[in-house]
Amino acid sequence: MWNAPRMEPLLDILFIALAIAAAAPTRSVTVSEGTNVNVTLSPDHATIIMDLQETLWSLPVAGGAAKRLTEPFLEPARPDWSPKGDWVAFQSFKGGTFHIWLMKPDGSGLRQLTDGHGDDREPRFSPDGTKVAFSSDRAFKGNYDIWVADVSTGQLTQWTSAEADEFEPAWLRGGEAIGFVSGPGAHATSIQTSTGSGESKTILQSSPGAY
Repeated sequence: MWNAPRMEPLLDILFIALAIAAAAPTRSVTVSEGTNVNVTLSPDHATIIMDLQETLWSLPVAGGAAKRLTEPFLEPARPDWSPKGDWVAFQSFKGGTFHIWLMKPDGSGLRQLTDGHGDDREPRFSPDGTKVAFSSDRAFKGNYDIWVADVSTGQLTQWTSAEADEFEPAWLRGGEAIGFVSGPGAHATSIQTSTGSGESKTILQSSPGAY
Protein backbone atom coordinates (compact mmCIF):
# COMPACT_ATOMS: atom_id res chain seq x y z
CA MET A 1 0.00 0.00 0.00
CA TRP A 2 1.29 3.47 -0.94
CA ASN A 3 1.76 5.80 1.99
CA ALA A 4 1.57 9.54 1.53
CA PRO A 5 4.72 11.40 2.66
CA ARG A 6 4.56 13.18 5.98
CA MET A 7 4.16 16.95 5.55
CA GLU A 8 5.79 17.97 8.83
CA PRO A 9 9.43 17.83 7.56
CA LEU A 10 8.51 19.82 4.44
CA LEU A 11 6.76 22.47 6.52
CA ASP A 12 9.76 22.68 8.83
CA ILE A 13 12.06 23.29 5.87
CA LEU A 14 9.69 25.96 4.52
CA PHE A 15 9.53 27.77 7.85
CA ILE A 16 13.32 27.70 8.17
CA ALA A 17 13.75 29.10 4.65
CA LEU A 18 11.27 31.90 5.37
CA ALA A 19 13.00 32.72 8.64
CA ILE A 20 16.39 32.94 6.93
CA ALA A 21 14.96 35.19 4.19
CA ALA A 22 13.33 37.47 6.76
CA ALA A 23 16.54 37.76 8.75
CA ALA A 24 18.70 38.54 5.72
CA PRO A 25 19.88 42.15 5.61
CA THR A 26 18.41 44.46 2.99
CA ARG A 27 20.94 45.43 0.34
CA SER A 28 20.84 48.28 -2.14
CA VAL A 29 22.61 48.36 -5.49
CA THR A 30 23.68 51.51 -7.31
CA VAL A 31 23.85 51.17 -11.11
CA SER A 32 25.99 53.69 -12.96
CA GLU A 33 26.46 51.90 -16.30
CA GLY A 34 24.48 49.66 -18.60
CA THR A 35 24.84 47.60 -21.78
CA ASN A 36 22.42 47.33 -24.70
CA VAL A 37 20.48 50.31 -23.35
CA ASN A 38 17.82 51.74 -25.68
CA VAL A 39 16.84 55.40 -25.32
CA THR A 40 13.98 57.51 -26.68
CA LEU A 41 13.89 61.32 -26.53
CA SER A 42 10.81 63.36 -25.68
CA PRO A 43 9.54 65.70 -28.44
CA ASP A 44 10.57 68.75 -26.37
CA HIS A 45 14.08 67.28 -25.96
CA ALA A 46 13.87 67.65 -22.17
CA THR A 47 13.57 64.00 -21.06
CA ILE A 48 14.76 60.58 -22.09
CA ILE A 49 13.19 57.21 -21.32
CA MET A 50 15.55 54.24 -21.32
CA ASP A 51 15.45 50.52 -20.67
CA LEU A 52 17.87 49.31 -18.02
CA GLN A 53 17.81 46.10 -15.97
CA GLU A 54 14.43 45.10 -17.50
CA THR A 55 12.85 48.35 -16.34
CA LEU A 56 11.95 51.65 -18.02
CA TRP A 57 13.38 54.78 -16.43
CA SER A 58 12.80 58.49 -17.00
CA LEU A 59 15.80 60.81 -16.83
CA PRO A 60 16.15 64.57 -17.46
CA VAL A 61 18.42 65.36 -20.40
CA ALA A 62 20.21 67.87 -18.19
CA GLY A 63 21.08 65.06 -15.76
CA GLY A 64 19.87 64.05 -12.33
CA ALA A 65 18.16 61.12 -10.68
CA ALA A 66 16.35 58.56 -12.82
CA LYS A 67 12.70 57.78 -12.03
CA ARG A 68 11.47 54.22 -12.28
CA LEU A 69 8.37 53.90 -14.51
CA THR A 70 7.54 50.18 -14.71
CA GLU A 71 7.16 47.20 -12.38
CA PRO A 72 9.71 44.34 -12.39
CA PHE A 73 7.77 41.57 -14.16
CA LEU A 74 6.78 43.64 -17.20
CA GLU A 75 10.30 43.18 -18.69
CA PRO A 76 10.02 46.18 -21.06
CA ALA A 77 12.54 47.23 -23.70
CA ARG A 78 12.95 49.28 -26.89
CA PRO A 79 10.87 52.36 -25.88
CA ASP A 80 9.70 54.82 -28.53
CA TRP A 81 8.13 58.21 -27.72
CA SER A 82 5.17 59.34 -29.81
CA PRO A 83 5.64 62.53 -31.86
CA LYS A 84 2.92 64.30 -29.85
CA GLY A 85 4.51 63.26 -26.57
CA ASP A 86 1.37 61.60 -25.21
CA TRP A 87 2.41 57.93 -25.42
CA VAL A 88 5.47 55.71 -25.16
CA ALA A 89 5.45 52.37 -26.98
CA PHE A 90 7.70 49.47 -25.99
CA GLN A 91 8.06 45.71 -26.29
CA SER A 92 7.34 43.61 -23.20
CA PHE A 93 8.13 39.99 -22.44
CA LYS A 94 5.44 39.70 -19.75
CA GLY A 95 3.76 36.30 -20.05
CA GLY A 96 6.64 34.72 -21.97
CA THR A 97 5.95 36.30 -25.39
CA PHE A 98 6.99 39.70 -26.74
CA HIS A 99 4.10 42.08 -27.35
CA ILE A 100 3.73 45.81 -27.91
CA TRP A 101 2.51 47.90 -24.98
CA LEU A 102 1.73 51.58 -24.48
CA MET A 103 2.00 53.86 -21.47
CA LYS A 104 1.93 57.54 -20.62
CA PRO A 105 5.39 59.14 -20.24
CA ASP A 106 5.00 59.08 -16.45
CA GLY A 107 4.33 55.32 -16.45
CA SER A 108 0.55 55.57 -16.02
CA GLY A 109 -2.14 54.43 -18.47
CA LEU A 110 -0.39 51.13 -19.16
CA ARG A 111 -2.14 49.02 -21.81
CA GLN A 112 -1.29 46.14 -24.10
CA LEU A 113 -1.60 46.96 -27.81
CA THR A 114 -0.92 43.53 -29.37
CA ASP A 115 -1.57 39.99 -28.15
CA GLY A 116 -1.89 36.43 -29.42
CA HIS A 117 0.81 34.04 -30.57
CA GLY A 118 4.12 35.14 -32.01
CA ASP A 119 6.62 37.78 -30.91
CA ASP A 120 5.96 41.48 -31.58
CA ARG A 121 9.06 43.65 -31.28
CA GLU A 122 10.76 46.97 -32.10
CA PRO A 123 7.80 49.40 -32.00
CA ARG A 124 8.01 52.69 -33.89
CA PHE A 125 5.36 55.42 -33.93
CA SER A 126 4.14 56.85 -37.22
CA PRO A 127 4.83 60.59 -37.76
CA ASP A 128 1.23 61.46 -36.84
CA GLY A 129 1.27 59.21 -33.76
CA THR A 130 -1.82 57.19 -34.78
CA LYS A 131 -0.03 53.94 -35.66
CA VAL A 132 2.82 51.78 -34.42
CA ALA A 133 4.98 49.72 -36.77
CA PHE A 134 6.70 46.61 -35.42
CA SER A 135 8.33 43.38 -36.54
CA SER A 136 6.56 40.08 -35.84
CA ASP A 137 6.52 36.39 -36.66
CA ARG A 138 2.77 36.20 -36.02
CA ALA A 139 2.16 34.97 -39.58
CA PHE A 140 3.80 31.65 -38.54
CA LYS A 141 5.93 31.40 -41.68
CA GLY A 142 9.10 31.00 -39.62
CA ASN A 143 10.31 34.56 -40.22
CA TYR A 144 9.60 38.14 -39.19
CA ASP A 145 7.50 40.59 -41.19
CA ILE A 146 6.55 44.24 -40.71
CA TRP A 147 3.14 44.89 -39.17
CA VAL A 148 1.27 48.07 -38.18
CA ALA A 149 -1.13 48.49 -35.26
CA ASP A 150 -3.68 51.28 -34.93
CA VAL A 151 -3.14 53.02 -31.57
CA SER A 152 -6.85 53.67 -30.95
CA THR A 153 -8.36 50.35 -32.04
CA GLY A 154 -5.47 47.87 -32.01
CA GLN A 155 -6.37 46.80 -35.56
CA LEU A 156 -3.43 45.08 -37.26
CA THR A 157 -2.23 45.36 -40.85
CA GLN A 158 0.55 43.26 -42.34
CA TRP A 159 2.84 45.40 -44.49
CA THR A 160 5.43 42.85 -45.72
CA SER A 161 5.46 39.11 -46.35
CA ALA A 162 8.79 38.15 -47.94
CA GLU A 163 10.59 34.91 -47.06
CA ALA A 164 13.48 36.83 -45.50
CA ASP A 165 13.30 38.23 -41.98
CA GLU A 166 12.15 41.85 -42.05
CA PHE A 167 12.74 43.86 -38.89
CA GLU A 168 13.81 47.20 -37.30
CA PRO A 169 11.05 49.31 -38.92
CA ALA A 170 11.37 53.09 -39.27
CA TRP A 171 8.72 55.37 -40.78
CA LEU A 172 9.71 57.58 -43.69
CA ARG A 173 8.93 61.25 -43.32
CA GLY A 174 5.27 61.80 -44.03
CA GLY A 175 4.31 58.27 -42.98
CA GLU A 176 3.57 57.00 -46.49
CA ALA A 177 6.18 54.22 -46.26
CA ILE A 178 8.23 52.22 -43.77
CA GLY A 179 11.91 51.42 -44.06
CA PHE A 180 13.23 48.18 -42.59
CA VAL A 181 16.14 45.75 -42.55
CA SER A 182 15.87 42.51 -44.51
CA GLY A 183 18.01 39.40 -44.38
CA PRO A 184 18.34 35.78 -43.21
CA GLY A 185 17.89 35.69 -39.44
CA ALA A 186 19.76 38.49 -37.69
CA HIS A 187 22.09 38.97 -40.68
CA ALA A 188 21.00 42.03 -42.65
CA THR A 189 21.62 41.97 -46.39
CA SER A 190 19.53 44.94 -47.50
CA ILE A 191 17.50 47.95 -46.44
CA GLN A 192 14.09 48.12 -48.05
CA THR A 193 10.92 50.20 -47.98
CA SER A 194 7.26 49.28 -48.22
CA THR A 195 4.06 51.26 -48.64
CA GLY A 196 1.94 48.36 -47.41
CA SER A 197 0.84 47.43 -50.92
CA GLY A 198 2.54 44.03 -50.76
CA GLU A 199 5.67 44.99 -52.71
CA SER A 200 8.97 46.21 -51.27
CA LYS A 201 11.71 48.33 -52.81
CA THR A 202 15.41 47.77 -52.10
CA ILE A 203 17.28 51.02 -51.44
CA LEU A 204 20.59 49.56 -50.18
CA GLN A 205 22.11 46.13 -50.86
CA SER A 206 25.16 44.67 -49.09
CA SER A 207 28.05 43.18 -51.02
CA PRO A 208 27.83 39.43 -51.76
CA GLY A 209 28.97 37.41 -48.74
CA ALA A 210 28.89 40.43 -46.42
CA TYR A 211 26.54 40.87 -43.45
